[in-house]
Amino acid sequence: MTEEKTILLTQEAYDKLKEELTWREGEYRDEITERIAAARAEGEKARADAQKDAEAAKQEAERIRAGAASQANADARAIIDKANNEARNIIYKAQQDANRLVQADAIRQQAEKEAETLTAQANEDIAKRQADCQQYIAGQLANLDSYMTQMLQNVRNARSQVRGQ
Repeated sequence: MTEEKTILLTQEAYDKLKEELTWREGEYRDEITERIAAARAEGEKARADAQKDAEAAKQEAERIRAGAASQANADARAIIDKANNEARNIIYKAQQDANRLVQADAIRQQAEKEAETLTAQANEDIAKRQADCQQYIAGQLANLDSYMTQMLQNVRNARSQVRGQ
């Protein structure tokens, strides 16, 4: 059978522990709640920034299509890589801030679950935007190839006509 150990406290120690408990249940809990809200807001801002970066990457890809096929592909890859790196950095920083701000175990676990959800959503968004950009670039390259093939055929036809005269 286990014996229950009795711990004796002075009234001052008891009052101090009770005061700390009241603080943790009141003001400290409110502070932690505010920190979690701030971390969530930063995560949402990070997602919005990632969307803006992806949109900028898409616009940059449209500008590049007028250039040579190999240069367009290289520029688009660099833009996509930059957007991916920035999104990962933002997500990483948001997770680090959330971990640093949250100290109570139950609240910390909840914040980690939310950060994982945001990370998964951001990664899905990144993957979709990457696929969209790659599909767009492939289409533009196919259009450029078709245009260049037609232009080459026109040049050949014109040469044949000039030689035939």
